[in-house]
Amino acid sequence: MMNSKLGLNKRAKIKTKTIRVIIILIILVSVLCLLVNNSYNKRLNIKPDNAVISKKQFISTIAPYAEQTYRKHKIFASITLAQAMLESNTGNSKLTRKANNLFGIKAYKWTGKTIKMPTKEHYKGSEVVVMSTFRFYDNWDESIEDHTNFLKQNSTYEQHGVFKASNYTEQAEAIQAAGYATDPDYGKKLIALIKKYSLDKYDNVK
Repeated sequence: MMNSKLGLNKRAKIKTKTIRVIIILIILVSVLCLLVNNSYNKRLNIKPDNAVISKKQFISTIAPYAEQTYRKHKIFASITLAQAMLESNTGNSKLTRKANNLFGIKAYKWTGKTIKMPTKEHYKGSEVVVMSTFRFYDNWDESIEDHTNFLKQNSTYEQHGVFKASNYTEQAEAIQAAGYATDPDYGKKLIALIKKYSLDKYDNVK
């Protein structure tokens, strides 16, 4: 028969080892979560320097966030990319450089920071330059997030079928019909950009 003291000591050692393993696992999980969070935060602070950004760099920078928007809100990644390219001159417009505004969203119903800039608008078949007040963002990810909120929170986009579109062509046409821009060829320009740079490949996300 095993000595009762030896049995107790053995069980105590096993218990101690188990506790140590659990503590080590908790520490490892905590460190892993910290590393993931730090990585995520670094990726989210998109704020390019003053150098001219190429179309390739621009697309590769925006694409992951465009894909995420498609998964969550059914705004095609190709549409987000095309709008960002068109509205910001691929990240090189004065509005984007000064205010990190990628989508040309004006400050209507906006309580955040703003900036006044000249912009081209189409009125009665003519293109004119007017001064408008735009939304100001601290970085590009704020602009991308607000673009999603802008489309989701303005009922006109839902009414015009933006979120029921089955492909990027339908969504581009719906966004134009909802009045996103005054340019009568806005939808066609988005579709042309998507085709030219094969942006629809970013729509194939699960």
